Amino acid sequence: MRAEAKHSMVLFLGTGVTAGLSMVYAAFIARMLGPARNADYAAAISFVFMCAVVMGSINPTVARFTAEYKGRGEYGRILTLTREVGRRVLLYGAAAMVIGLLVVKPLAEFFRFHSVLPLVIAFFIVYFSLPLSVARGVLRGAQEFGKLNVNGILEAAFRLAIGAVLVTWVARAATALAAYALAMAAVLVVSRWQLRRVWVGHAAQTLDGAAVRRFTGPALFMIAAAAGFQNLDMLFVKRFFVDYDAGVYAAAATFARMIGVVVTPFSILMLPMLTTLHERGERTTGAFLRVCGYFLGLVAGPLIIVAIWPEEVMVRIFGEEYAGGGRILLSLSLARLAGYLCHLICLLFAAKSSFRFLFVYLPGLMAMVGGLLIWHDTALTVAGVVLFTQIATLLAMIVYLLVQRGSRASGSRDASPGA
Repeated sequence: MRAEAKHSMVLFLGTGVTAGLSMVYAAFIARMLGPARNADYAAAISFVFMCAVVMGSINPTVARFTAEYKGRGEYGRILTLTREVGRRVLLYGAAAMVIGLLVVKPLAEFFRFHSVLPLVIAFFIVYFSLPLSVARGVLRGAQEFGKLNVNGILEAAFRLAIGAVLVTWVARAATALAAYALAMAAVLVVSRWQLRRVWVGHAAQTLDGAAVRRFTGPALFMIAAAAGFQNLDMLFVKRFFVDYDAGVYAAAATFARMIGVVVTPFSILMLPMLTTLHERGERTTGAFLRVCGYFLGLVAGPLIIVAIWPEEVMVRIFGEEYAGGGRILLSLSLARLAGYLCHLICLLFAAKSSFRFLFVYLPGLMAMVGGLLIWHDTALTVAGVVLFTQIATLLAMIVYLLVQRGSRASGSRDASPGA
């Protein structure tokens, strides 16, 4: 069995369990809160993802260099990388959270939250996510996928258990979000033990800090664009729609995002695997295409179900109040599919520290934002803008990939002895 297939199976099992627990939690929250309060909860979660973009390059940067150092047997550098990046994210994250808390009231008013408390808790979730991103980046880069699975499953299980108690006690968006923060804090304790096993028996070594910084900046733009494609539509909906319609859209978007359940193991695998192949001077195209094939094969079934029974899916998972979300479920699901395929292409280039694709990727995000600023009158309109721009961006990325491959092939022929 090929290495990427074996790792994909391990990750798919782990992320499948994690996503199943997350989906149960999302459905539980939607039913307990109702559409209006669920809109607050979903918008706060989207806000968390967008705020995390500020340091969104943490995980891929740590994973990329951990994979490189492991390939060279330099485990002491992994130790130093973890300590240095971890110290910085805690310091800068604390400063950013203080600034965020100072502006939380006008933010809550602009996005029409019923209170400031969901956004306050959201900032704590963002802060806890930063050191957790470092830990998971190390496990990802070291290809310790079993430990990474345990890490993710524990967070989802803790969140569901804590949330079931808190939300049953007080059915508010704030209590649903508090379960997120408490679960992440608990998993951080587990992460410290897991990381020690990676570099056990090795002393700290110095880093090539310049190489890390050169990668971090472009990776930040890559992650920011990916997060924007996946979350900005929800923030537009929260700003411009009434509470009920925003809540229904949020439920449909939450289910559509579950396509990420299928892509997550492959996106986790792609960067360290392709980085290792690239560092060894081996070809990456075959492994990349096989991983994309696995993803498309697995996602085909859910998409067929969504295409045939969209309203039934919404009603069975979220309840009768959310049946209207069936009208946009397929559009949002296809949009997420295109977005995730774009992200896999981004990771192919990032593994080689090549970021010129951003000149194609970022304009796609700007086109989506521009479209949403102009057309946001109904859920169907918003879903249509998201679908059109993400498919157009995917086609542009595929063209760019083919052009790059053609250029390299031409250069190789020109450099051959018989040229």
